[in-house]
Amino acid sequence: MDGRHARRDRNRELVLRAARDLFQAENLVPSIDLIAERCGLSIRSLYRYFADAESLIAAAIEQSMTEGFERARIPHFGTGSFEERLDAFVDVRVRLYESSAAGYRATMHHAPNIAQLHDALQRTRRFLRDQTRTQFDPELETLIGVERRVALITCDCISQFDSLEHLRRFHRCSVADTKIVVGQTITAALRGALAR
Repeated sequence: MDGRHARRDRNRELVLRAARDLFQAENLVPSIDLIAERCGLSIRSLYRYFADAESLIAAAIEQSMTEGFERARIPHFGTGSFEERLDAFVDVRVRLYESSAAGYRATMHHAPNIAQLHDALQRTRRFLRDQTRTQFDPELETLIGVERRVALITCDCISQFDSLEHLRRFHRCSVADTKIVVGQTITAALRGALAR
């Protein structure tokens, strides 16, 4: 039984990896046939591990999200000078986007039709927003009312995947330029606090 379970887990992982590789290749709706061919298993085998194509896609995306949460950790989170916190935040957030962009695109494509992905996307956005708030809490705490709310929204929006995707794919910014845009936007948003 142990050997059978190990083989099942190994094959299931092969299936998920094949789906994620296809996301990476810009195929956001890979067919069961193509996934089976890519991982070297029969279509019948795939249906042993997943009830249907939707559950397979959802599992592949959720696996990508889980790995992303591990990479989202910021060194010395919430501590240090503003410059140190800004550099660490921008570096981790842009690297996180770069490593998770394919999964993000697949999520955006499927979330409107798969409730669990829609919910996971909202949780991820809240997590990233809360991380932003904590990292720049010393500056935000010195602001009040609308000024504070607008500063947080600006810092959050520029560092969410939606904005990073826009910078990298539409504006064709390099990774270095993307970091500059994000860093300068956050600094500008908090300029009232930094001037005090």
